[in-house]
Amino acid sequence: MVADLAGRLYDAIDAGLDVETLHNILGLWEANNLNEELTYEALVRQGAPTTCDDCGDDVTPYDDYGYPVEGGWEWYMVRPEVWEVASRDGERPRILCIGCLEDRIERRLTPGDFADFEINRPGWMCSERLVDRLGAA
Repeated sequence: MVADLAGRLYDAIDAGLDVETLHNILGLWEANNLNEELTYEALVRQGAPTTCDDCGDDVTPYDDYGYPVEGGWEWYMVRPEVWEVASRDGERPRILCIGCLEDRIERRLTPGDFADFEINRPGWMCSERLVDRLGAA
């Protein structure tokens, strides 16, 4: 299984998957402690474009050619206690854009709200709003 996964990831990287995106997907996998078997198909599902649970905006937009939109991503992880505050009626949200998370917690995010994961390192894909909240603006 590991050899198959490694081979398929190599093909995906060869086809344009960048290392930063792969690290982000693996970071989400690890942080969410998913009970799903680690396979190529499961990684693809985890890294698929997603929409905010509240407003429906795509937080990982891709252009018409399948490339990430520069400055358009709000893919991040906050500390568990911040996410807990954002939960409603005991149900945790799956994905929230920065604005909707701030609406739910009724305050602006600060750098200390973000978990210490590679996904929270500002990069060319991050929105200005996310970069600002990470304290890297």
